[in-house]
Amino acid sequence: MDRDFKRPVRRHRTYGNIITSRAVDATAPQRANISKMPTAAKPKGRKISRKKWLLITVISLIVLGGGISGYMYKRGGSPLDSYVKLYDFPLYYPSKIPNGYALVKTSLKPANNLFIYNLKGLSSSSTITITQQALPSDFDAAKLTSKDAHTTSMPSGTLYDLSIGGISKYMLTANEGTLIFINATTKLSKESANALASNLQPVK
Repeated sequence: MDRDFKRPVRRHRTYGNIITSRAVDATAPQRANISKMPTAAKPKGRKISRKKWLLITVISLIVLGGGISGYMYKRGGSPLDSYVKLYDFPLYYPSKIPNGYALVKTSLKPANNLFIYNLKGLSSSSTITITQQALPSDFDAAKLTSKDAHTTSMPSGTLYDLSIGGISKYMLTANEGTLIFINATTKLSKESANALASNLQPVK
């Protein structure tokens, strides 16, 4: 008598009574779970703080402002610019105003063949008045100065000390054809007068 031999069935988790499991080939390539793979960390750059950004901005503005100021000075950034064309002789303005003084803008006065402006003391009543005119072709400084008058030669010309008593008065014969008088309401030392005269530059 023949017996029916049935294939053994593996019992596992039951769906009903019997489950057939799909065999997994251990040698077959497995799909990687990408979502669980570690990701490379992003490189962290150096963050510039808000204070450093502010400092960089301020320095940049200072440098830019200095460049613009230098450019304007080269192109003639003097308060006398608008008056230059009114005269046939060079007008002079100090490249550096004496310490403690400032230009009085309302004192800029073209008058006939003269040009006048004042430098006012910031903490005193002292005023320096600078008057300019064309240097006469037959000008003789000896007629305006005494034999004992102190003279100082400088790149811009020759400075004569015409001071009498407590009144400070100086005269500069500029090399480019301008006669300049420097008067002060208070005592102006020779050192200060020399510094001011040497800083006078023709406005072009």
